[in-house]
Amino acid sequence: MLCSGLRNPYGLTFNRDGEMFTYDADAEFDMGSSWYRPTRVHHLLRGGDYGWRRVTGRWPPYVPDHPLSAPPTQNVGKGSPTSVKFGDRSNFPAPYRDALYVLDWAYGRVLAVHPAPHGASYRLVPETFLKGRPLN
Repeated sequence: MLCSGLRNPYGLTFNRDGEMFTYDADAEFDMGSSWYRPTRVHHLLRGGDYGWRRVTGRWPPYVPDHPLSAPPTQNVGKGSPTSVKFGDRSNFPAPYRDALYVLDWAYGRVLAVHPAPHGASYRLVPETFLKGRPLN
């Protein structure tokens, strides 16, 4: 086992350095509650615990007595993750070849998530790359 605490990641992908990423699902039936957890992009670390236990049993990111619980790399908001892929084999311009592309089926969009090294992980900056109504 590499890591734990993910709800429902749709796919895994690796960047050029061999680091693993995923786009994890939210709990749509908890929208509006104080324990709602949005969709999020994770840099998956060996031994990382991403806090998911059950819908209302997740660990909040501020819990100090669970230091092994890795915080989300980037919250994205409401959505329905369906795919992840890095653009390193694309013919996109330079900044987009290093981006992580995440597909959100519910809102008909593809996000380009730009990673920048930050300590032992990455700071991720998402932007809408493509959007349609619907995008199927």
